[in-house]
Amino acid sequence: MVWEGKRTICEVLRECGDKCAEVSENLALGHEMNVYETTDIIFDLLYKISEAADMAKRMSNKLREYKDQYDEGWWAEKTEQTEIGG
Repeated sequence: MVWEGKRTICEVLRECGDKCAEVSENLALGHEMNVYETTDIIFDLLYKISEAADMAKRMSNKLREYKDQYDEGWWAEKTEQTEIGG
Protein backbone atom coordinates (compact mmCIF):
# COMPACT_ATOMS: atom_id res chain seq x y z
CA MET A 1 0.00 0.00 0.00
CA VAL A 2 1.26 3.48 -0.82
CA TRP A 3 0.54 6.38 1.54
CA GLU A 4 0.61 10.07 0.60
CA GLY A 5 2.50 9.51 -2.64
CA LYS A 6 5.30 7.54 -0.99
CA ARG A 7 6.46 4.37 -2.69
CA THR A 8 7.35 1.11 -1.02
CA ILE A 9 10.50 -0.91 -1.69
CA CYS A 10 8.30 -3.71 -3.03
CA GLU A 11 6.74 -1.35 -5.57
CA VAL A 12 10.15 -0.15 -6.76
CA LEU A 13 11.49 -3.70 -7.11
CA ARG A 14 8.30 -4.77 -8.91
CA GLU A 15 8.81 -1.92 -11.41
CA CYS A 16 12.37 -3.14 -12.02
CA GLY A 17 11.15 -6.69 -12.60
CA ASP A 18 8.35 -5.53 -14.89
CA LYS A 19 10.77 -3.46 -16.99
CA CYS A 20 13.21 -6.38 -17.28
CA ALA A 21 10.37 -8.73 -18.30
CA GLU A 22 9.16 -6.21 -20.89
CA VAL A 23 12.63 -5.87 -22.42
CA SER A 24 13.15 -9.64 -22.38
CA GLU A 25 9.81 -10.23 -24.09
CA ASN A 26 10.52 -7.60 -26.75
CA LEU A 27 13.93 -9.11 -27.49
CA ALA A 28 12.43 -12.61 -27.64
CA LEU A 29 9.90 -11.36 -30.19
CA GLY A 30 12.75 -9.98 -32.28
CA HIS A 31 12.09 -6.29 -31.65
CA GLU A 32 15.26 -4.31 -32.00
CA MET A 33 16.00 -1.44 -29.63
CA ASN A 34 17.97 1.63 -30.57
CA VAL A 35 20.75 2.99 -28.40
CA TYR A 36 18.52 5.74 -26.97
CA GLU A 37 15.87 3.28 -25.81
CA THR A 38 18.51 1.03 -24.29
CA THR A 39 20.23 3.92 -22.51
CA ASP A 40 16.91 5.20 -21.12
CA ILE A 41 16.02 1.76 -19.81
CA ILE A 42 19.44 1.26 -18.20
CA PHE A 43 19.36 4.68 -16.50
CA ASP A 44 15.78 4.09 -15.33
CA LEU A 45 16.70 0.71 -13.84
CA LEU A 46 19.84 2.10 -12.19
CA TYR A 47 17.79 4.90 -10.64
CA LYS A 48 15.18 2.45 -9.34
CA ILE A 49 17.84 0.09 -7.95
CA SER A 50 19.50 3.04 -6.20
CA GLU A 51 16.11 4.11 -4.83
CA ALA A 52 15.42 0.60 -3.50
CA ALA A 53 18.89 0.36 -1.91
CA ASP A 54 18.31 3.70 -0.16
CA MET A 55 14.96 2.46 1.14
CA ALA A 56 16.59 -0.74 2.42
CA LYS A 57 19.26 1.24 4.27
CA ARG A 58 16.61 3.43 5.91
CA MET A 59 14.59 0.35 6.90
CA SER A 60 17.67 -1.25 8.43
CA ASN A 61 18.44 1.92 10.40
CA LYS A 62 14.84 2.08 11.65
CA LEU A 63 14.95 -1.57 12.73
CA ARG A 64 18.16 -0.89 14.65
CA GLU A 65 16.40 1.94 16.48
CA TYR A 66 13.85 -0.54 17.77
CA LYS A 67 16.19 -3.45 18.40
CA ASP A 68 19.93 -3.03 18.06
CA GLN A 69 21.71 -6.07 16.62
CA TYR A 70 18.40 -7.52 15.36
CA ASP A 71 20.30 -9.50 12.74
CA GLU A 72 22.87 -10.94 15.15
CA GLY A 73 23.41 -14.60 14.37
CA TRP A 74 21.62 -14.43 11.03
CA TRP A 75 24.79 -14.83 8.96
CA ALA A 76 25.98 -17.72 11.11
CA GLU A 77 22.60 -19.44 10.73
CA LYS A 78 22.55 -18.96 6.93
CA THR A 79 26.16 -20.18 6.62
CA GLU A 80 25.32 -23.26 8.66
CA GLN A 81 22.25 -23.97 6.53
CA THR A 82 24.30 -23.63 3.34
CA GLU A 83 26.98 -26.01 4.62
CA ILE A 84 24.36 -28.57 5.63
CA GLY A 85 22.58 -28.14 2.32
CA GLY A 86 19.30 -26.83 3.73
